[in-house]
Amino acid sequence: MPWRKYHTIWFVMAFGWVALYVVRMGISPVLGMIMEEFHISYATAGSLFSAIFLSYTLMQVPSGYLFPKGCGTEVVRGRQCTDLGAFDVRHGLCGGD
Repeated sequence: MPWRKYHTIWFVMAFGWVALYVVRMGISPVLGMIMEEFHISYATAGSLFSAIFLSYTLMQVPSGYLFPKGCGTEVVRGRQCTDLGAFDVRHGLCGGD
């Protein structure tokens, strides 16, 4: 079967879903290290995680608004995936002691 445009779209969307899942779930295991390194309490760590998930949730609103407006699912979803990938790479390259 020849590779078609919709195969690329499905591949990018599936990869984007996996990347978003990893980012959302990958934060929880490092909670102890974050609390230890920055000397923060459980309440502060809970506020930090709430802010992360609130910002993630709030970013769903522009996406839901742009899709019906004819901006194009491929354009919006593709841009989100490339931006998320770029930020993930930048986070991975950040050095620390």
